[in-house]
Amino acid sequence: MDGVFLAATNFVLTDGAGRTFVTVSTVSRPRFAAYSDKVRDGLVIMIDDKGARILADDICFANECRLTPDGQGLVVSETFSRQITRFDLGEAGLSNRRTLAEFGRGDFPDGLRYDADGHLWVTSIVGNRLWKLTPDGRKILHLEDCDDAWVDEVEAALAEGRMGREHFYGVGKSRLGNIASIDFSADGRTAYLGSLCGPSILSIPTVPSTNTGNAA
Repeated sequence: MDGVFLAATNFVLTDGAGRTFVTVSTVSRPRFAAYSDKVRDGLVIMIDDKGARILADDICFANECRLTPDGQGLVVSETFSRQITRFDLGEAGLSNRRTLAEFGRGDFPDGLRYDADGHLWVTSIVGNRLWKLTPDGRKILHLEDCDDAWVDEVEAALAEGRMGREHFYGVGKSRLGNIASIDFSADGRTAYLGSLCGPSILSIPTVPSTNTGNAA
């Protein structure tokens, strides 16, 4: 597209207006050359009745993207810069880029999904964490199954420039299998999680238990 080879096409999103948004994690070949916080060659593409075009070309490993609830913005998971980036979306494309959330040790954001209340839920591979970003900017840890020894190994590989596929498809002692995607039940009270290494879809409640009984 536009003379650029789409090496590692990742995620596809369609909206009610008939537009299709596509992320390309990296144009580097092999793709593991972009397993670094120093490579920013991921793309965001839009396809509409005017054709296909690149909206952004400097994303640090573009993963999932979502439209904001009001349809006026686009958020993108930048896996190796460990952040969620927000753009305004208009007739001219993407503008007003800013960081919506940043993550730290063990967190490599992957899947994104807004719930009906405007919270943005983010899955993190390696650390096996599920975060909830509130509309007022708070970051809440909703689920965690982190193997600290495995995180140390992955962080060392990243710092030394030797991170590879095995660091995404190894899980250490975590039971979650590198959670990578999320969706919700119709009533929003259950989240469904897909993983890179797990053999099944996981389900968890999205709201705290209402059980107020006294402990024995």
